[in-house]
Amino acid sequence: DEVSDYVRSVPADDFYILGRGSNSLINPDSIVPTVIRMAADAVVPEINGTRVRLGAGMPMNRLQDFALKQGLSGLEFAAGVPASLGGMVAMNFGCWGRSMSDFVTGIQVVDDRGEIRWLTVDAAQFSYRTSVFHQKKWMVVAAELELTTSDSETVRTAMLANIHTRIEKQPLRDKTFGSIFKNPPGHYAAQLLESAGLKGRQW
Repeated sequence: DEVSDYVRSVPADDFYILGRGSNSLINPDSIVPTVIRMAADAVVPEINGTRVRLGAGMPMNRLQDFALKQGLSGLEFAAGVPASLGGMVAMNFGCWGRSMSDFVTGIQVVDDRGEIRWLTVDAAQFSYRTSVFHQKKWMVVAAELELTTSDSETVRTAMLANIHTRIEKQPLRDKTFGSIFKNPPGHYAAQLLESAGLKGRQW
């Protein structure tokens, strides 16, 4: 309610909505007076069978622990990603043939008028690495996900395998902005960079 009241009372240029901020560099000279960042415990998790409602501020490692304890499968592809649920929904994070939009059934937002409401998946306008949140200054508050039942050991094994793969292929312990590339249709960004002789190039 405090966030919606604030959004309702100030011009859109006076605040910035930040996800977890994992791959962000903050400019100390920024003139934006307020940065809004959802707390991890702002929304109490709800479970109804294989359908769960979780807060946007929940970091992915806690979401993975939650799914593991509940014996729910689906989000193993995102294991090891340093991000929050809201940010991953807003950018429609994806890898290895899966995307967040495969599991989202509804999104609770604070819109640009300060109103709290639920969006349908169609209204979210999901496509490759984007959504309606790239066009509108709406804040994701919570997301409803449809997962599948599995045993915890199977979920754990898949999570650990994906984390191991990420550690092998990506500098997870270094300070980076993460990947900034999108794969063009029919190609992979890494493949194109290597074929152009740009792999490892520094300026």
